[in-house]
Amino acid sequence: MTTNQNQHHVQPRPEQPMEPKPKLQQTGVRVKLIGADGNAFALIGLVRQALREAGYGEDFIRAFMDDATSSDYQHLLAIIADTVEIE
Repeated sequence: MTTNQNQHHVQPRPEQPMEPKPKLQQTGVRVKLIGADGNAFALIGLVRQALREAGYGEDFIRAFMDDATSSDYQHLLAIIADTVEIE
């Protein structure tokens, strides 16, 4: 009888309680996007930086990122407009 030394016993991850996602809202943070690079990643970077500088926490920024990147470019623009004031 031979044993396979490469067998691994994988333990299931313990269930961790889901923390509620912060609800996105209009923050009033002003972000200069007019004239900026229209690349989706560039726009996200500008908004993230502005939210951080305004004191919004990582949970709020992560919720913004999750929602903004969940669909297409038009959705991204709509979420940005719903979250910050565009200049």
